Amino acid sequence: MKLFNSNFSAKETMLASKLIESGDIGFGPLSSKLEKLFKNKSGKQYNVSTSSASSAAFMIFEYLKSIHGPCDVYTPSIGFVSPAWAAQHLGHNIIFVDVDDNLLFDFDDYLYKRSNNSQNHSVVMPVLYGGVSQIPNLKLKGDETLVVDSAHCVTPKIKSDFTFFSFHPYKPICSSDGGMISTDCKKARDFFNCYRNFGRKNTKNSYDIVQSGFKFYMNDLNSCLAIESLKTHADRLKTRKHNFNLIKSRTAVFDDILFNSRLIDHDENSSYYFSTIIADDNNRNKIKKLYPTSTHYPLLHKTKYFNSKAKLKNSESIHKNIINLPLYKIEEPPIIEMWADSIMIN
Repeated sequence: MKLFNSNFSAKETMLASKLIESGDIGFGPLSSKLEKLFKNKSGKQYNVSTSSASSAAFMIFEYLKSIHGPCDVYTPSIGFVSPAWAAQHLGHNIIFVDVDDNLLFDFDDYLYKRSNNSQNHSVVMPVLYGGVSQIPNLKLKGDETLVVDSAHCVTPKIKSDFTFFSFHPYKPICSSDGGMISTDCKKARDFFNCYRNFGRKNTKNSYDIVQSGFKFYMNDLNSCLAIESLKTHADRLKTRKHNFNLIKSRTAVFDDILFNSRLIDHDENSSYYFSTIIADDNNRNKIKKLYPTSTHYPLLHKTKYFNSKAKLKNSESIHKNIINLPLYKIEEPPIIEMWADSIMIN
């Protein structure tokens, strides 16, 4: 069972085909057009399109290193690997933070762990899990840099210094691949614009290399697809929200009674990327049989690469009971089997 699906309309396919026929599929004006359009979603003054959310995170941590040196980066273990990998690769110190019962960044755990760590500049990187737009009870010292992983959410409302987005094929705004960095810092915007294009600065007849950089720009073919995806986002969001409410109603009738499960809610500005059920310890296998999806994500601190000894009591307790459900369509579980399971439970 897939959690998300790419769905390009005939119009989107036609526009992409025309662009391919023109040959103008590299870095070009459509990237700038996408950046201007996306300002309305990000709520930030400056928006820099990138080749992926991973490259966006990499550039952010490269920039922060140039300003602050090695930082302490606090992030949950339940998240995609590339942002944490980028930070660690660039010399920052990854400190895994626990999540609350809704799989969101636990700020109390952050404040506790920060008091026991070095005097490096602190970077807080929460994940807007499942598409929610904010995290309640935001607690900060006030001197941190807040970097928000908004790969699941198109319209974040949480405050941030930097927010990065994903335009992966299986994300609410989709292309064959792409991303965005959003910020109100002009100095950072200029750094990202230069970095994504190999650190180049154009001269009269050539160019100079003026800073570090790599090929992290978003090409016009992907920008074309993302622009058209933005135009249909509201309608597709409406469908996902409707499907979530159907699941919410069904969960109240069946799942809570039969399996003691809990559905994590979304907020008003959520992108409803996917839905999440937290199963009961005793019945999670029955729920997973009915909803056979993969879990987003493996616990990063338990992976062979990070191999962290971080104590994340809630993350480890809740992770095995996570059931992610698609919202782009409704998967109906077999009701007869559900009732048969309920008899077994009783």
